[in-house]
Amino acid sequence: MSHHEISILGRTFKAQAGRYDRFWRRVRKGNWEQATYAAFERHEGLETLYIDFGAWIGPTVLFAAQSAQVSVALEPDPAAFAELEANLAANAGAPWQDRIVPLNLGIHKSGRPLTLYTNSAEGGDSMSSVLARGKDHSVTIETRRLEDVVRDYRGSTQYTFV
Repeated sequence: MSHHEISILGRTFKAQAGRYDRFWRRVRKGNWEQATYAAFERHEGLETLYIDFGAWIGPTVLFAAQSAQVSVALEPDPAAFAELEANLAANAGAPWQDRIVPLNLGIHKSGRPLTLYTNSAEGGDSMSSVLARGKDHSVTIETRRLEDVVRDYRGSTQYTFV
């Protein structure tokens, strides 16, 4: 399968071609979340645990993992998570790829399953929510408490960047 090669602020990663081509072209052209990438550049480093709530298909975690010690990518939407895993596989062999921990779940104070509502039966559009307003489809997702994720993945990191 073909891939997009994305370079942002001197960091390069690959993204699977397909359903999200239009989005990845925006990222490659620098037309998406430049302030977010700049914040990563300023505030994270090898002593950092990075936690990405709603990692979606990976545009921020693929960037952040290149400098963070550990990057936890939380994505509860099953369709988005499958695409995230494909994008992680596209970067197999990258020296930072093994520092990403993909988790198909969300964060909630209870740590119990929740209903996630989506705009379409296929999901994956980055607009899923625990709020049902305007959403026609749903799926039950697993959650964990934030403090449990931090405890389990912090290791020897000094900082946590969420």
